[in-house]
Amino acid sequence: MHINTKTALAVWGLTGALMAGTASAATLSGNNVSFSFDNTALGLFGSASVVGDSLVFAPTNFIADSTTPNATQTVNITVTADPGYFLSAFNLAEQGGYNLDSGMAYLQGNFSALDIEGNTSLSVASNIVGPAFVAGTSGSWQGGAALVLPASGWGGADGLVTSVSLTINNYLFATGGGQIWKQAVAIEAVAAPIPEADTPLMMLAGLGLVGLMAARRARLAA
Repeated sequence: MHINTKTALAVWGLTGALMAGTASAATLSGNNVSFSFDNTALGLFGSASVVGDSLVFAPTNFIADSTTPNATQTVNITVTADPGYFLSAFNLAEQGGYNLDSGMAYLQGNFSALDIEGNTSLSVASNIVGPAFVAGTSGSWQGGAALVLPASGWGGADGLVTSVSLTINNYLFATGGGQIWKQAVAIEAVAAPIPEADTPLMMLAGLGLVGLMAARRARLAA
């Protein structure tokens, strides 16, 4: 039996616009980043909202069973940091349930990020890792993946990554009396303030001043 999502959704901040005739572009703003995607292409991921700097999906029919042994969905998202911030990492968390009267079930997937500011051939990826399911059992499951953006080579001339394209490929499989479903998916964007250009100079100046004062005290004490 499919369990409805328990995820608490935040208030929608959705802006729609027509693209390519039938596609609908949506942008949701978080604390320090914004998420843009095709609202009509979410499919099994259901509806979307933002909590903090996390994009949260609430699947309603992402389930694999004897009727639909293979349930697959791919979603593409553009993440853009607010002015004064840059992106450093992404965390993907998923949860759902399963019921194996018999047969088998499993989940697979891939989470990737593409540099769209500088060299668009640069990407990082991670497999979505979930638990092993034992026949004759039922319960809940959690899975996830993490991406850390390279410290150099990304982000164009300034080397600061402020916009990337994310792709989530999700796959559920069940057969022989098994059933597995996805209840919630959340993508957390890790953003940090861009350092002020004069911060290193100020630190050096401060250290120099401390050194001069120490030398002066040493001379006076001599």
